Amino acid sequence: MAEQVPYKDKTEVQLLACLYKTMNQGYITQYKLIPILIEKGFQVSVPCDVESKYDFLLDTGISIHKIQVKSCNIKKRNRYKVDIAYGAGNKKRAYPKGSIDFFVIHIPVEDSWYIIPLQKVIGQKWVSVYPHEKQGKYEIYRNNWKILFCS
Repeated sequence: MAEQVPYKDKTEVQLLACLYKTMNQGYITQYKLIPILIEKGFQVSVPCDVESKYDFLLDTGISIHKIQVKSCNIKKRNRYKVDIAYGAGNKKRAYPKGSIDFFVIHIPVEDSWYIIPLQKVIGQKWVSVYPHEKQGKYEIYRNNWKILFCS
């Protein structure tokens, strides 16, 4: 198993490799999500600008929502801690009000999706989800696609 190198000791190549892996995971999650959304009756638009704070525009037929997609594969202490900030390293920032409407978070190993309104996590840089439990703070948002139609 490869030895973990502390962030401050990583070479530029190691940092770029980490970024590449993270970006690939993000793209894979986005492309898994598109057919799910289309099947549920949404129209999906993808911005051309890679600097956009949102990954998709989601048209419900009634309203349009800005969606930011996140994912997490690592379970620690009975939870998945999902980074919902933007930026890198010490410059991570919580998404400001109005920048997006919803996070759609995927936990691939649990085959769970969380559809969380930004207003419920405003100012936060991460959330913890517990897909194997029923009582977690965000469990009401697990696979709750209807929330997109109601907002």
